[in-house]
Amino acid sequence: MPLPSVIRDILPRLKGMLVKLLQSCQLNLPYPVPNFPPHPSTYKQQQQHTSLQEEEREGGGHAYSEQDKKKRRKKNKEEQSCRGAEKRLVAATTMSYDQMLSPLFGAGRSAWRAAGGGDAVTRQILKCTRWQLEETTDFVTCPYHYYCDSSYPGDYSAAVGFLVAAFAAYCFLSTLAFTVLDLVRGNGSAPAAGVRGIKRKYLLPSGPFLLPLVLLALAKGQRINAVFPPAQLGPALLLLLQASALAFRNEADGDVRYAVLEASTVSGVLHASLYLDAVVLPYYTGLEALRWSRFSGECASCLCRMEPLVVGGTAVQYRGLSKTALAIIFALCSRMVCRIYGEERLSAWTRSALEAVGWVFVAADAVYLVGWVAAEGGGVGVAAYSLVAGLVFLSVFGKVYRFLAWVETRQSQWKSSLCHSVV
Repeated sequence: MPLPSVIRDILPRLKGMLVKLLQSCQLNLPYPVPNFPPHPSTYKQQQQHTSLQEEEREGGGHAYSEQDKKKRRKKNKEEQSCRGAEKRLVAATTMSYDQMLSPLFGAGRSAWRAAGGGDAVTRQILKCTRWQLEETTDFVTCPYHYYCDSSYPGDYSAAVGFLVAAFAAYCFLSTLAFTVLDLVRGNGSAPAAGVRGIKRKYLLPSGPFLLPLVLLALAKGQRINAVFPPAQLGPALLLLLQASALAFRNEADGDVRYAVLEASTVSGVLHASLYLDAVVLPYYTGLEALRWSRFSGECASCLCRMEPLVVGGTAVQYRGLSKTALAIIFALCSRMVCRIYGEERLSAWTRSALEAVGWVFVAADAVYLVGWVAAEGGGVGVAAYSLVAGLVFLSVFGKVYRFLAWVETRQSQWKSSLCHSVV
């Protein structure tokens, strides 16, 4: 049974109101949702309107009543809405697959895949170092409108990423080798052993020879995105540096030379933390912008948000310059003070306590990063952070083992002295 003409006229309006209502509700979702294409009957009506206009043009100066004019105005409005729907359909079809599938597979994994996908807009957002807030008149659907106000010069070649990856692998292997040697020897205070006459401090990432290379890799990490991107794997390199600085002391003949080496290590840890923050904070901010914003269409990087954009985002809590870096710096300074002014009982216990706090913070960061990368779904990142976490826990195990051995030795000495005093 055919529907009456009044109902047929009301149905397109109801459909349009429903689509607008759904779109206004979708603005509160934490991910961009593409506009759905209109019903095929809408295109059929558009073709009918076009044919009616052609007939009117052919009819020339035919006089129409007021009712006909109102119908024609209504048809023109419907035609304009059909054109807008067609434009939205084209925009939806040109969206990236990561944005289309983000409601299904999770926004975090979508943004992680987009980071390596080579998309120019996504890369600009993930590398943006300066976000500008614009005034907006749409306080309901777009109360905060941001755009990227910095330019990205481009990536280094893949050879640079390969060299950084090889250097990071060497830092891991050297730290692991000397950690195992100290654990096998079972005496942390023994003289440091080198390799073929080369001292240990020249082979470790916290030593005076490799530490500048670590700083160089982190300082230029913003433009390294192949093989070993510091925006994703840079925290693993910083954890290696921190573990090496805590596990192995600098060796020097005089107190002045030792103070210079220890001060350079403290400065290196501090600068490495700052350089890493300069790389990862724009990346974390870009992830936050991709996950919880929608593109406004004003420019390539223009985003609409319901909340202010926070530097570093709120999803990732890791920072380079944090309580971990400060605890390590305090521990290294206490070592320097004990070496110069003498290692009394109070100063020795203070140094040991600061080193223990530093190890606790480093281990907590390693566990947190492994969990975060596992949630993001990056296989290479999970492997890298798991290896670094294993090295950290191996070093902690060595420290705890030596401490228990020292306690056992002290107890045996105390018992022997007690027996001699009784006799």
